[in-house]
Amino acid sequence: MYEYLNKNRGQKSLCFIYIDLDNFKKVNDTHGHQAGDEALVVTADILRSNFPDAFIARLGGDEFIISLIGDCEIAAVEKRAGLLLRNMNESFSRHSLFNILSGSIGIARTEDPSVDIDTLMRQSDIALYEVKRGGRAGYCVFPIKCSSMPG
Repeated sequence: MYEYLNKNRGQKSLCFIYIDLDNFKKVNDTHGHQAGDEALVVTADILRSNFPDAFIARLGGDEFIISLIGDCEIAAVEKRAGLLLRNMNESFSRHSLFNILSGSIGIARTEDPSVDIDTLMRQSDIALYEVKRGGRAGYCVFPIKCSSMPG
């Protein structure tokens, strides 16, 4: 991820959408690691279909990051995050093993090319954990502005 971003970012704005699966441990503990692996594959498919223009990486466990270079207008990113949450909810609800899953999202962006990747990642992580603290299944933008999952 670092190599890709350092090679392609240049002077462009950068946005991170940090996703964590809510209740993933319960799926693993209840249905086994094979079900957990399947949930990760389903999640990756959802992320790719919602963000075909982005660089997507699994950070480990049940955490993913979507990197958008250039077009990072925050209103558009928030709209896409809301749509992603709805698509995750719809997809998970169709799987009997995954209907307890949802997503929490932390968003951070910068137009300043001197802001390094780790700083932006920390900011998206702060926003993500604000969602977790507030009840999950929503998104927050750094500096903290949150929205819960509709309906």
